[in-house]
Amino acid sequence: LRIQYKDFALWQRDYLQGEVLDSQLEYWKGKLLEVESLNLPLDYARPSAISYEGNTLHFSIADSLSEELRLLSRDLGVSLYSVMLGGYYLLLSSYSGQKDIVLGTVVANRHHAGLEDLIGFFVNTLVLREDIDYGVSVRDFILQVSDSVSQAQMHQDVPFEKLVEELGVVQDVSRHPIFQVMFGLQSFGNEAKRMYGEDSLFQEFKGSISYDVAKFDLSVMIDDDGKSLSGSFNYARGLFKESTIDHMISTYVYLLEQMVCHHKESGSKLRLEDLSWVREEEYSGDGIFTHLLDTYTGYDRTATIHE
Repeated sequence: LRIQYKDFALWQRDYLQGEVLDSQLEYWKGKLLEVESLNLPLDYARPSAISYEGNTLHFSIADSLSEELRLLSRDLGVSLYSVMLGGYYLLLSSYSGQKDIVLGTVVANRHHAGLEDLIGFFVNTLVLREDIDYGVSVRDFILQVSDSVSQAQMHQDVPFEKLVEELGVVQDVSRHPIFQVMFGLQSFGNEAKRMYGEDSLFQEFKGSISYDVAKFDLSVMIDDDGKSLSGSFNYARGLFKESTIDHMISTYVYLLEQMVCHHKESGSKLRLEDLSWVREEEYSGDGIFTHLLDTYTGYDRTATIHE
């Protein structure tokens, strides 16, 4: 290899100073001006210090929906990542009631020539912020998300720790600085099979393993194996019940279904305010609203209220 990891470290130290550093920091300071924490409704009071006890729930996306999501991304000329992220923004907005959403994502940070095959840890954390206008179409919103992601990636050289330092974030031991939720999309499985086939030295691990750790309040990871999509919701057990995360997964998938369904039928006409957060069947049978609305109680009409 032409360069080693130490060469990158020295280059980064030399590169990130002066006008280059000032330019990148100026972008982030403007982007994160007056940023507010995401306030998702919690099942338990937030502990005074972060507890890293977590759990992960996995879910699958039907092959038909997976294909429609890919077609949507191709029709709009954006990445599948932007489409899936757009649905996640809407999920967070529906639960928090906020229209200004901030979250974190990871980037490989190997965009410079020569780093592709270099062994070493280059990953950086990017902060993404989106202002949601419910009057715009789903199409325009996804394009807006894609543009925001591109802008952030153009300024990805600033290490997250440096950004926190420069922004003067007040330390709060009860939550992660700047953002509390994460999003990511990975596509590992099929690449190794395509390149090496069955002769690969490393084989895909078929089992499931959980370290019962949550680094953030909520982290969503989408897995793309080239054919189907699946995902996981990792959450802090000190903040959420498992049933709450189950409902979030249901809402997320339902939002994705509406995004592709209406795109096929009405093109760019569907606005964000036209989306539903809850399926119609949840209002009947054993849906989540049935027991909430079933509040009738028979009273003894011969007794007084206090009796």
